[in-house]
This record gives sequence, C-alpha cells and structure tokens, in this order.
Amino acid sequence: MSEKEQIRETEMKLDELSKRVEEKVMKKNIPLFEVFVTLYSILVSIMILQFPSVMEIMVIDHGSEGVLIFEMLLDLANPWVYGVIFFIAGAFKGLGLVIDNAPMRVVGLLLSVALYSTFTLALMFNAPSFILISFFTMSIFSTISLTLVKSTGISLKQERTETEELEKTEEM
Repeated sequence: MSEKEQIRETEMKLDELSKRVEEKVMKKNIPLFEVFVTLYSILVSIMILQFPSVMEIMVIDHGSEGVLIFEMLLDLANPWVYGVIFFIAGAFKGLGLVIDNAPMRVVGLLLSVALYSTFTLALMFNAPSFILISFFTMSIFSTISLTLVKSTGISLKQERTETEELEKTEEM
C-alpha cells in the first residue's frame, strides 16, 4: 500500500470517527428539578428519621368534622417507615443520575410523585401550612422531571468514551 493510500485511508477513518463523535455529542442538560427533588427527599428522610415526632406535630385535631387523612397515614405506618421510603426515593434518583440509569431515575421519580402527592393531599385536608406548599411543589417538580429523564443527565460516561476514541485515533 502506497503512502498516499495510507493517508487517504487514515483521513477516511478520521472523517468517519468525527461524524460518529458529532452524532453522539448531544449534550444533556443537568436536570435541576430532579437534583433539587433528590436533595429535598434525602433531607426530608433525615429529618423524619432524626425527629419522628415532626410528623405527629402536623396532625391537628379538627374534632369530629375534620378529615384526618394525615392521621390515617400515621396509623398505616410509623414515621420512620416514611423516612426510609423518602430516603429510598432519593437514593434511586441520586444513584440513577450518577450512573446514568434512566429506569432507576424513573422509579425514584414515580415514588416521589406518589409520596409528595399523598402527603400534599393529607396536609391539605388536615394541616394547611408551608410544608403543604413545598410538598406540592416537589410533586410538580417530580412530574416535570419524569418527562425529561431521556433528555437530561449528569453522567460523564459518554464524554469519556469519546475522549478515549479520539486518543486511539491520534495513536494511529
């Protein structure tokens, strides 16, 4: 093989590699809502696990007229169970973001939508407060994040692969 043919073949390989890299370089945006909900879930879990009485404080006695959904939630499970569930939701979202695992993120977000929506409804009928507003906001953020899972992420795995391919090409 002549020198010109080798140069032409190398140029073709470089063009092909450059096209593949350009196709893969669709940078994902950082999922700010999801990151915020993840941190909030973990902080809520720590608060509930550290101070389980915080949930009992939210139960307001409305007499026989009140709808005590929040009290029913406390009868259903101990506060520490809810703390663990909030932690699991946060861990799924956080780990899914770090290892770029979309199904894991979706499970964490679905769990968050269910948790925050349930607590929002319970607080709405039992003890309207700023906590109600924050839980409602977290349920909205979780729902929005569900629709953006495929187009967002923080993983550097793809960028590392592209860098390795370029380094291999330079060695040729």
